[in-house]
Amino acid sequence: LTADRSVSAKEWEKAEVTRHFRGADYHVIIENPDHLEKGVLEIKTDGAVCDMSDKADGFVLPDFKDGKMHEVHVILRK
Repeated sequence: LTADRSVSAKEWEKAEVTRHFRGADYHVIIENPDHLEKGVLEIKTDGAVCDMSDKADGFVLPDFKDGKMHEVHVILRK
């Protein structure tokens, strides 16, 4: 799964989705407090901050394959 730095609608503030992917479930919360279409991503996976350095094309989420639910929190910032 990949998190990209852009969204198609700037009217929304928050979206949530749960996705089963390769043997694990990902509960993804995306926040867009400044109503941006592009910005800097802040990503936490299971509470741990993800290193976003050198991720100009987006961020590939960890492929857990462990049968568990994982929380992914994404915030789009200026």
